[in-house]
Amino acid sequence: ARRQRGAQRLGVLLSGGLDSVPTILSAHAQRAQGSNALMAFSWVFSRTPTSDESHISGPLCKDLGIPQIEIDCDHIDVSMHDSLVMDRRIPFGLPYSEYQRATLEQARKQRCDVILSGLHGDLLYLGADNVVAQALIKGRFFYAWRELKALKQMRGGWWQSIKRYLLLQLPGVKAGLAWFRRHRPISSEQLSETAMATLKAAPHWLNAESQAYSRPEQYQKVLDGFAGEDCQHARLLEARYRVERRYPFRDRELCEFMLSVPSDHLFSLGVTRPIVKAAYASELPQAVKERNDKTLFVEPVVKQIKAQQAHLLSVLAASPAWTAYVRPDRFDALTPEDSLAMLALWRCAYYNLWRTRVNARFSSSCQ
Repeated sequence: ARRQRGAQRLGVLLSGGLDSVPTILSAHAQRAQGSNALMAFSWVFSRTPTSDESHISGPLCKDLGIPQIEIDCDHIDVSMHDSLVMDRRIPFGLPYSEYQRATLEQARKQRCDVILSGLHGDLLYLGADNVVAQALIKGRFFYAWRELKALKQMRGGWWQSIKRYLLLQLPGVKAGLAWFRRHRPISSEQLSETAMATLKAAPHWLNAESQAYSRPEQYQKVLDGFAGEDCQHARLLEARYRVERRYPFRDRELCEFMLSVPSDHLFSLGVTRPIVKAAYASELPQAVKERNDKTLFVEPVVKQIKAQQAHLLSVLAASPAWTAYVRPDRFDALTPEDSLAMLALWRCAYYNLWRTRVNARFSSSCQ
């Protein structure tokens, strides 16, 4: 309701998951009695079925009587082209930004001035990793045993489950690991020694106040200014189309409430996000109720990066600026299966292109 204020024509970025579906259900319920229109914008992938959720979003929009605009992202160019939007203040870019641009363009055509997004709703459930340890501390031994068995089924083995959800969550072990990380030699398969040293020397700016919460890592991720650069870049994109995106799951009161919820309420016998599933039990499509995963859009992007791999490598070779942050040998043996390396390749090329543009604009301004 807060994020609909002032919106004349409202849109929702709708996939088929547990972030966007509750968002559109709430928006529909709150605007059903009013005269203002509501519509959905959905990313579809005609060539990448694993990323496509139109089988969920389409029927849902029909049931609610909401018009849906489908944006086929498999036909959107994410290559290094001259029309890429760049912020001269900061070298932040993602290939997914082209999907966002296409959405904003469609929203402008439909005269939408606000789009609601369920982005980062999953961050509210990050504390589930310590569910077994917290249950043991409370003396709930039978409950802890049931949860550990459920997690074992998800992770495929006892040892991985015990290590991740029990041993690594015990206070003494966590403190020991934190000390070890501070004192061990710096090494990374991706980052340069300079970048690693910078990250190691700079604690999170919310580190002190986050220690008052039972899940400090979650506090830092949820309340760190909405991923900073992402928010700033988003505003730059939106300004071109006079459309504002708003994020209901970033509501301060909601975030603080979820941070106060005990860990054993964030996960239940192999069921992720039980709170939102219970809250919308009578409205969620069955396919959404049964979901325990999150659809990622890595595969279609990696396909395009693979197709332009030679060009991206040539962009990197033109300037060594990126080697200040990423190891020079990171891209010596690229394989399409290494999606992280493919995404890193795009971002390093983006950084080189950003430097070239910023320097050119600076020189032009000086002249």
